[in-house]
Amino acid sequence: MKYKLIFCAATAAVFAAGLFQAQAATYTLTVLADKQIRPWDHFIERGVATDHMAGAIMTAYGRGWGTTLAAGHREAGFQYFRGHAILGDEIGLVQAASTTTLTLDWTKFDSVYNMGIHGGIRPCLEISCTPTALASGTSTADMVTVSYKANKSPPTKYGWGQWMNLMDSITRHCEAKWGVDEVHKWYFEVWNEPDWWYKNFSPDYVTLYDYTVTGLRRPDSLIKVGGPACEGNNAFGGGNTFPALLNHCHTGTNAATGKVGAPLDFLAYHWYGAGNGTDANGDIAMYQKSIWTNINSGYSWYKGLVICDEQSCTAFNQSGVQAGTWLAYAAKTLA
Repeated sequence: MKYKLIFCAATAAVFAAGLFQAQAATYTLTVLADKQIRPWDHFIERGVATDHMAGAIMTAYGRGWGTTLAAGHREAGFQYFRGHAILGDEIGLVQAASTTTLTLDWTKFDSVYNMGIHGGIRPCLEISCTPTALASGTSTADMVTVSYKANKSPPTKYGWGQWMNLMDSITRHCEAKWGVDEVHKWYFEVWNEPDWWYKNFSPDYVTLYDYTVTGLRRPDSLIKVGGPACEGNNAFGGGNTFPALLNHCHTGTNAATGKVGAPLDFLAYHWYGAGNGTDANGDIAMYQKSIWTNINSGYSWYKGLVICDEQSCTAFNQSGVQAGTWLAYAAKTLA
């Protein structure tokens, strides 16, 4: 599989060079065959984004998701897939709620995840967004508007207890349907880009994180949990979302349990290029390295993963970008 990956990346680089008439360059590679260093970190392979989850079963372009995810797993080595708004009203998991009851319909939820699972790729199950039945707000200010609308208000219409009951139900359902051992290999990610997709990152996101993780792990403490799936330049610097979550999970008071700290198995961020074949904020591999430098210098207690689970040459569907420019970006990123 690794040989196929190298061939695809090299082919992409050649094609992109033809499109952009790149100048040939000479490089010297020094191989230290007698020196053992750390294993190559295939952090890119731990997550590939599929955008709006409802699109998989409600749009024409979604019909090919299963085949595409299987190919991405088989040919490029991607291990996990994620997408937005699995708790949104279009999926319809939460049909109704009250202070004491939740009415759930798993039909579309199961269909979406089966598309990837049947192709050998596992879910990074992104917990988002707020279902209307549990939303504390439904005004325009409570919505994220992209190609669809998603509610970003805290899910506290009936208190955090019902949100934790929903999380508990998700874990139990997934383990009953796909098996405990299999679900132990999944990632459960709290939200998407809460630096703008949630009410406020601090202190609201860490409160959401505590109640979500506590609910997910209530039936099974081995469920892998993490976040914050932030925009790239908001990990360290900018929004500083990684330090906020790291500090909270290490020494903060857990809003759900009242104890110190919270489980944190992985940190996640997103990365997009500038749309012209270059990276907007520098090279993604170097950025990953800088994240670990920050962690090792200030948070050496953290032993989990750092995952980039959403990336591309651009965050926008710009005309002329998603062909040769993406190939150049992919060759540099995946090779």
